[in-house]
Amino acid sequence: MALFKDLMASISQSEYFTLLMARHAANEVPTQTWLSVVNLGLSITQYVSELLAQQSALLTETFRSLYLEEWQGLLDDAVNSSDKQRLEERFRVNAKNFYGIEYEAEQLQVARFVLTSVATAPTQSLSAGSLAGTTGNGLLWAAQIDAELVPSQRAVVEFVADTAGSAANVPIGTELELKSTFVGVSITNQASGAATAVGTGNAGLYLYAAQSGVTVAVVNLGASLPLLVTGNLGTKIVTVQLRTNGAAVAQSTADEVRKAINAAGGNVAALVIYARNQGTGGSVMASVSSVALDWDGSYIQSSGSDVESAQRLRRRCETRLDTIGGGGGLGLPPGMLGTEDSLVFWGLARPTGYKASPVRWVRVLSNNKLGVMSGGESTVILASQAGAVTAADVTAVSGNYESPRKYWGGINIASATLLSIPLIGVIHVRSSSGKTLAEVKDSVAAALVAFLDVIGDEWSRNESPSIFSAKIVSVIDGADPASILWVEWTGFVAPIVLAWNEFPSFNTAGLAYQYG
Repeated sequence: MALFKDLMASISQSEYFTLLMARHAANEVPTQTWLSVVNLGLSITQYVSELLAQQSALLTETFRSLYLEEWQGLLDDAVNSSDKQRLEERFRVNAKNFYGIEYEAEQLQVARFVLTSVATAPTQSLSAGSLAGTTGNGLLWAAQIDAELVPSQRAVVEFVADTAGSAANVPIGTELELKSTFVGVSITNQASGAATAVGTGNAGLYLYAAQSGVTVAVVNLGASLPLLVTGNLGTKIVTVQLRTNGAAVAQSTADEVRKAINAAGGNVAALVIYARNQGTGGSVMASVSSVALDWDGSYIQSSGSDVESAQRLRRRCETRLDTIGGGGGLGLPPGMLGTEDSLVFWGLARPTGYKASPVRWVRVLSNNKLGVMSGGESTVILASQAGAVTAADVTAVSGNYESPRKYWGGINIASATLLSIPLIGVIHVRSSSGKTLAEVKDSVAAALVAFLDVIGDEWSRNESPSIFSAKIVSVIDGADPASILWVEWTGFVAPIVLAWNEFPSFNTAGLAYQYG
């Protein structure tokens, strides 16, 4: 009987040929006269040995694919892309048949771009469907709404990538351009803007862009009051009582307003707001310009994602086991039967009503309540390629853990906090490379997206990865070795250590490119 290790190894054509020839000899077949393939016996023996070797390889591959720990080894052994694709399809079948897990298809990125008009620009209209893109490799996004572009003002507009995949998740500061001609208008994928007061005195707020049609009436009673929100976005009427200084001066920031509306049951991501005279719908108050309702961290509202990798699918299968039985929901204490794995599984699971999970990585901290040691508590941190996960997505993922309840003790589910890391330096490009500076920029952006995947895997394993400038330089340099001469780095020096709930994002606005 074959040993287990023997089942993991296939038999080659030459080995089968030797075995068959030995059997011929044992049967006194005159193989010494088989001098060439013209001989029928030799030809058949070779053909049969080839068929047997193919069958052996297939059986071995099938057997190994049943074991999660063999998946990576099979991929490493793949000799070409078609073999790798065949293996990944087999893994998906096994994941569905043995673990009840469907793989996730690729998804389009949804982004919030900021369009800023200079003072001398005319008032212009951006139509839904208008295209924006990078300046090099042809990545494109389409505007989802109409927007008015007003001199000296900015508009936050929702765009959707025209092709699915993670390539669209370019770093903050990546150079963008509008593909239609607009005078004096720039477009950026900037991070959250600075906190901006939404007005003074009695002011009304009118919301545009991503939530067009929603009206926010502002009540400022002149007392020192906290920010409060009432109403229902379902009826498109929300009342906001601004936080004031006691003298009818509003001190609430745009970000505070957004967060308060979300906490009241809305789902506001990126809106342009105008401060107007309350109740009159009058003109913009002289002391207040239009501002954007800012967001937390990244410009990415939902990440573009590739077809789920074998590594991520394997991780979901591994954690699936602990959801079957006590550790996944029958009320056993944390830690039994790998409860941490069950928390990871439900954090990665696709929420009800979603086409794909908004979460790419999950970090579980046991005996921890939002960064503070607490027995019987667990903190689950969710992260996407954009770093932070929206409040609405956190709520949706939280539903994975309930109905029925799938944990024991306390559980705290939160989004990772985005840590924006500015990258500063000059990238010197070989003029004879045949590449434009824009093309090199796009190559660097793609390399940084891939590097973020590596960091995310370490982060999810609670390894608290540090970000080293030397590694950043190495990633940039390796993005296009034939074109990049050297990287003149002037950014951070000391290693950046992520806090327990932080996830990094790279800001490339400080990277300059020049030939020489």
